[in-house]
Amino acid sequence: MRSSWVSIAAVMLVVIAPAAAAQAANIEAMDRVSVRMPQSAVVSILGKPTSTHEMAEGLKIDLYTPAGTPHLVSAGYLYEEDGRLGGHAYVFQGNVARQAAARLREHGFTLLEEKSGTYRLAGRDDDTGTPVVVTIGEQADLTTVLTFEKGFYDRRVQR
Repeated sequence: MRSSWVSIAAVMLVVIAPAAAAQAANIEAMDRVSVRMPQSAVVSILGKPTSTHEMAEGLKIDLYTPAGTPHLVSAGYLYEEDGRLGGHAYVFQGNVARQAAARLREHGFTLLEEKSGTYRLAGRDDDTGTPVVVTIGEQADLTTVLTFEKGFYDRRVQR
């Protein structure tokens, strides 16, 4: 399944073009992951995570350290207590938040907020039509792209 998360990854690949060829295999696997997918399905696609952590309020996170992807530093998958994927996070080397937000807008996402170099956008998963909220920000020489299923975002993030 292609998810809006993968669309975001694809946008990041266009922005960080030199790494595109090296990231193809990992991006292809991530392309098949969608929000609300059960954890077992995500693990069957991506393999065993580098680490798994329990968080507050029944949340779990699986972290992956991509091999052979110089600009994709880390990927994380956040699960609710029912074991379904509520959100994804990618961390990229480089400061490209503005460019990534602009590309998402070109792909139909709506800019909800721009504040101090951080962007929040709304859109839909390109395969399932599930509403998602994306936050893109920079810190030091890293760009973080967070994508949440809208219901998860409303319940857990925007409180």
